[in-house]
Amino acid sequence: MRIGILATALVCACAPAAGSAPPLPAEAYGRLPAIGSAAISPDGKRLAVLVGYEFRASDPDRELTALSVIEIDTGKVEHTLAPPTRNTLRDVGWADDRRAYYFISGTVRARDLMPVSMPIMTSGPRVEVVRTGVLSLDTGKMTLMLMDEGTRGNSALTRLQSPIEGEPGFGRMVAWGGLAAMSSTPRLTVFRINLDTGHGTAVETAKGDTRG
Repeated sequence: MRIGILATALVCACAPAAGSAPPLPAEAYGRLPAIGSAAISPDGKRLAVLVGYEFRASDPDRELTALSVIEIDTGKVEHTLAPPTRNTLRDVGWADDRRAYYFISGTVRARDLMPVSMPIMTSGPRVEVVRTGVLSLDTGKMTLMLMDEGTRGNSALTRLQSPIEGEPGFGRMVAWGGLAAMSSTPRLTVFRINLDTGHGTAVETAKGDTRG
């Protein structure tokens, strides 16, 4: 009797439910997560969230993402930021209470990383670059860090340290400096970054054999 009951239960469990949903399309298994990254502001009042969107047949090769800044007490979305064209948002964080930061990545030709003054005739291979941007909650402006002539040739600009005690509105980044001229030897440098303009000033330069 018990064996019969168990067998009946097993058959019922394996049988498809009436009115079950149709199989998901293949695109559903490759879609981005609904939330890719999240970070709480230093004062605990806001949440920066990296939001993923559904696959779009009209733009199949792009990872569709956006940054949302949410007020925790009310749930209000205060700001929404989409990445620049042909770029994908990768991570979010906070530079201070009023500035969220984000990483974006995209592919460019190697020639696009070099200063215009460099005599390079070919466009070179396609390379992936990663940048750090800062979103000001006060102005709504987004600014990429260290895009000056001597630093924009870095393929990865992600090492933002902020806030800096006693220096509101500024942070620190480590990057290769001296990339604006062929006559100079690039060296790892600590830059003091203005979070509103993205411009950096070298405060410490490593020796020539420093690599990390």
